[in-house]
Parts: sequence; structure tokens; C-alpha cells
Amino acid sequence: MILLIEEDRIPMEEAIKIDDSIKLAGQVKNGASWFYWIAGLSIINTIIVIIGQDLNFVIGLGITQIIDEFGKNGTINKALQIGLDIVITGIVALFGYFGNKGKSWSFIAGIVLYTLDGLLFLIGMALLPLGFHVFALFFIVRGFLANRKLNKMGTQGNA
Repeated sequence: MILLIEEDRIPMEEAIKIDDSIKLAGQVKNGASWFYWIAGLSIINTIIVIIGQDLNFVIGLGITQIIDEFGKNGTINKALQIGLDIVITGIVALFGYFGNKGKSWSFIAGIVLYTLDGLLFLIGMALLPLGFHVFALFFIVRGFLANRKLNKMGTQGNA
């Protein structure tokens, strides 16, 4: 057992701030990680369509599913389909990368675009994917709000 000399102790306020910072950083990481899941499962959805299966993950992007449908029925060629899907999912993955770096703009842009993407499911009355968009958005917004708190505390500093 190590005994701490009074001068080595952290003031209670500082200890609480550190604890809060750790919790908030976890929420930021969790929120930003949703972008990786969305991008990754959207690419898997594209691969599933390319190999001819009729299965997909509800967390995936609606826009890539529309592009995949165009590719499946021959409206666009496979190379364009795959290229567009890679660009779109790459952008979503970048939101995750910059979100993990504490960049608020990436959360805002990702929230706006994923909300618009969810509206595609609303138009198509696909309620399960729409519900999952709302579910994922809850955690992404939570990560954004945690990032704002960290920025205000001065521990993140990356608006």
C-alpha cells in the first residue's frame, strides 16, 4: 500500500473534472464509431447485392441501397455503382475519423446527412431501417453533445 503525502493529492474538483472528461470522451468515441459501422455495413450491403443476394443490413445507408438497385437493374454500370458507394461510405467513415479527433463539424455534417438519408426510408415507408437511423442518430448526437462539453471544458479543444 502506498501512502500519499497531502501535497500529492488531487483536489476533489480536479478529480471530478477528470472523471467527467473520461466519461465524455467515451461518449464521443461511441458516437463517432457509429459512422464506421454505418459505412462498413453499407459496403457489405453493396457486396451482397453484387453477388446476387437479396439481404441487407438495416443500419446501412439508403442512398447506397438506391445506387445498388440502379446497378442491379442495369441503369448504371457496376463500376460506377461500386465507385459511388465507395466514395459515399468513405465520406461517412471520415466523419467517424474526424469525430474521434474531436471535430464538431464532422458530427454536424454526419448528423445532417444521415438524417437526410433516413428520410429516404421515410419516403419509401421502410420503417425498420428508418427506426434504426433514429436509434443510431441518438448515439451520434450524444457523441456530438459530449464533444461540445469537452470543448467547453478545454480538454478537447478541436471545434
